[in-house]
Amino acid sequence: MKIANLAAAAVWAAAALSFASCASDPEPAPAPRYESLKLGELESLSAGDPAAGIEAALHLLAGSSTLPGDQLEGLLRRSAAALVRRYEVRLSAEDYAGARSDARSLRFLAEDPDTASRLPEGFSLGPSDSELTFRMAERLWEEGRETSSLLVFLEALDSGYRGESALSTFADRALAVGNRQVLDRIGSVSPSALSDQARAGSSGTVSMAEMRKGTVTIWVNRGIRIDQGVGTPDRGIGSGFFIDRRGYLLTNYHVISSEVDPEYEGYSRLYIRLPGQTTDRIPARVVGWDRVLDLALIKVDLAPPYVFSFTGRREFVPGDRIYAIGSPVGLDNTLTAGIVSAVGRRFLPLGEVIQVDAAVNPGNSGGPLLDAEGELAGVVFAGLPRYQGLNFAVPALWAVRVLPDLFRGGEVQHPWLGIAAYEGRDGLSAIYRHPDGSPSAPGTGQIERIAGRECKTLSEAQAVLLSFDPGTLVPVDVRDGERVSRSWVLLRLRPFSPGETAVRRDLRERLLAPFFGMDVSATGRNAFVVERVLPGSVADEAGLSERDPLIIKDFTVSKDDRALFMSLYVKKRKAGFLESIIQIAASLDLDSFL
Repeated sequence: MKIANLAAAAVWAAAALSFASCASDPEPAPAPRYESLKLGELESLSAGDPAAGIEAALHLLAGSSTLPGDQLEGLLRRSAAALVRRYEVRLSAEDYAGARSDARSLRFLAEDPDTASRLPEGFSLGPSDSELTFRMAERLWEEGRETSSLLVFLEALDSGYRGESALSTFADRALAVGNRQVLDRIGSVSPSALSDQARAGSSGTVSMAEMRKGTVTIWVNRGIRIDQGVGTPDRGIGSGFFIDRRGYLLTNYHVISSEVDPEYEGYSRLYIRLPGQTTDRIPARVVGWDRVLDLALIKVDLAPPYVFSFTGRREFVPGDRIYAIGSPVGLDNTLTAGIVSAVGRRFLPLGEVIQVDAAVNPGNSGGPLLDAEGELAGVVFAGLPRYQGLNFAVPALWAVRVLPDLFRGGEVQHPWLGIAAYEGRDGLSAIYRHPDGSPSAPGTGQIERIAGRECKTLSEAQAVLLSFDPGTLVPVDVRDGERVSRSWVLLRLRPFSPGETAVRRDLRERLLAPFFGMDVSATGRNAFVVERVLPGSVADEAGLSERDPLIIKDFTVSKDDRALFMSLYVKKRKAGFLESIIQIAASLDLDSFL
């Protein structure tokens, strides 16, 4: 799906998912427009965050600025020196996450000949990226966050870490917590790192009967709902599964949303029920949640009967056999089977989902989706009641990316560039710069690379961005004709719904590009002419084409439908400039933001 359109909005309405609109959007502070700042204000900006000072200086040096070049050059060098000092302080304080973010920014700058000359003389980075990631994994284990530690250690392996003693140590740790998949991964990197006991543990199998013991029913008691004077119990039901031996479970955000939604003012109490124990309710609490990917981490005070292990490293293809475990309509421990129907469906604002044909009903949400070997394929999040066989799950690959953040607690914050992109035959194109995005982010042009990696699809680009922390300075290369230019962009915090904040803060005519896939130029008050229509977009499906004159007659936002509606008075060129009024619509929760 290139740009979210009305068909996608209809699917969401059919799914009756409430998580997209059940919480207010804590909007990050807008990035300053650098052209409007004086030198003293830029210095203050750099003092607060030297990476932002570098971004501002590079942006102004590349464009037209009223500030003298030597002053900007001085700002750039001072900011670079300050970033080096911050990196060194974080490293000595064993803040490995912060040090890694700064090290990545500095490494990108050092690899570019143009910016390398602006770094302090004699500067050199210390530990490698993989070493810093390994140290993060060690710290997490020391803090008792076992599952996060193992997943971060896998990141270190993926980035090239090969310390033999560390491999053996983490193999023993994976064996201790029963994580067969991590053992397999370590064994594939270094077979000698596995002891005989670890090797035997990695080759074992687990029956579906055992895995069903680790899947629970989640109940949310919301008191009594009054409808036309009649009170009925308000109960939310879902599923979850244990992922840590300390009693942590993974589920969907929309299952537990009333527990953390600041706009919900009613009564809400969260419980789980273990398999076969239909009368015992165990109190639970929410630890972390991610509204964008519809995931949540909850905790109970008990020793799990079974803990799921996974790495998210396997990619699934249509035809793969899968199994779903959950509590449809409260029938706990129900096992259903099917196949992967499709992959890469873009129904969430970020990432992609797996489509399956295993029977999924209300109550299955948050349960595990497994392959034939017991590897976690994903987290079930939606079924369409009116369309049998159309069911979806968040892939384990995307869940694993945010799981360490869920363990940290609170709402997960994602990094972003602050642009909307169009996925066409030739790859990705930037088509819109968000009002709250980086002022250095490209608003137009063919995206060649993000952080040095080629990105041909929205999913690839979003996956690259999720591998960095907010606050990292990354290069973005964009092609305009034969010319490739580089922008330096500081990754900022992504709003929950960039589309919704864009509607509140931007001009109507600018919204036509990200929401409907067309560029226009003004010819009068509310009057425009179409300059470009993107193939497959809402505008294209509505029959609009280049040089069509139009007037924006009405502009409506429906939060209930999570949709933007626009009425246009159009003279279609292809229809002999016949006058007509058309209404076009698009989802507020666009999947095209990076």
